[in-house]
Amino acid sequence: MSGKRKRVVLTIKDKLDIIKKLEDGGSSKQLAGVYGIGETTVRDIRKNKEKIITYASSSDSTSLLAKRKSMKPSMYEELDRAMLEWFNQQRARGNPVSGPLCAKRAEFFFYALGMDGDFNPSAGWLTRFKQRHSIREIGVRMRESLRARGLPEKAVLLLDNSPTHPNENVLRSDDGQIFAKYLPPSVAALIQPSDQGVVAALKRNYRVGLLRNNLEEGNDLRAFWKRLTLLDALYEVAAAWSLVRPGTISRAWRKILPVPEEKEGLDPDQEDVSVATVAALLQHTKGLEHVTTEGVEKWLEVDSSEPGYEVLTDSEIIRRAQGQTDESSGDEDEEVELIPERHLNHAAALRWTENLLDYLEQQGDMILPDKLVIRKLRATIRNKQKMTNSSQ
Repeated sequence: MSGKRKRVVLTIKDKLDIIKKLEDGGSSKQLAGVYGIGETTVRDIRKNKEKIITYASSSDSTSLLAKRKSMKPSMYEELDRAMLEWFNQQRARGNPVSGPLCAKRAEFFFYALGMDGDFNPSAGWLTRFKQRHSIREIGVRMRESLRARGLPEKAVLLLDNSPTHPNENVLRSDDGQIFAKYLPPSVAALIQPSDQGVVAALKRNYRVGLLRNNLEEGNDLRAFWKRLTLLDALYEVAAAWSLVRPGTISRAWRKILPVPEEKEGLDPDQEDVSVATVAALLQHTKGLEHVTTEGVEKWLEVDSSEPGYEVLTDSEIIRRAQGQTDESSGDEDEEVELIPERHLNHAAALRWTENLLDYLEQQGDMILPDKLVIRKLRATIRNKQKMTNSSQ
């Protein structure tokens, strides 16, 4: 008779690894043996995949995920949400945040949220709050890194100057041995080539791409913004980057890597996206036909003056923690149609790919590389289908 299996408690990182291996075609039986757990546990992890991934994505510390074994929420979830919103905003503004200040604000939010019972923002509560949200002093992370490399636990972090960065006083360990220093704005531009027009070109291409997509999809800007998803934005960023001219990147290095004379003529001074190009698109955009050149220039440079974070009042933090919508929104009477996420199996994906290939074959003007891309995609889906079938 075999002995009783030792109880194994998986960390969040272990569960993420199992999810990844399941997606890659691993079987429940095989993974149960590797991790010393039951097949039922593996199936439960598959079932709770979205919850686990959502929890992990809210943490910015991979080391904490490797230690944490529970996703147990706070007893005071609304208070937790309000405190995290307030804390992130203070960090973004560059305001120092101490333990006593956190305790004082927690007590304020507890009563402002109308919560029942007695609440004591003790040191234990603060520690658990920081653990839940991976909040750690800068010195802790740096010391771990320095110690692992056998280096003295002293460090200066040199950072570029950006309105999204917190104040230097925040980025300092308690003993002052680890601290941050910002480069002057003029120096950062000299030693960071991306600041020499490359990022600006990327952003302009991105904005022009969105305007063109809006025109192609019916020229209803409000409806277009509502339909735009994060995935759409990521694809648009990729497309915008592909349009950045090689000459733009080459010119960005001139201040630290002079360009040889024979290459000076490469891609002559030609702006990736001009103000005139944007203005022409806006003239055909419903509701924006009369935007001035000055307005276009301000829009293209808006990021340079934006703080990079949303500024909320205490009342707005409380409403958000309670799940209420922003009172200042002008779309309160409009219903936003939520599109449910559909799970597509390999067979359905394969059928659609086959149909797309048939369509391309019927079009006489389609080029071979386009067909080869779809064929490669079909082969990938077939392999995934085989792996899934063999693991069941």
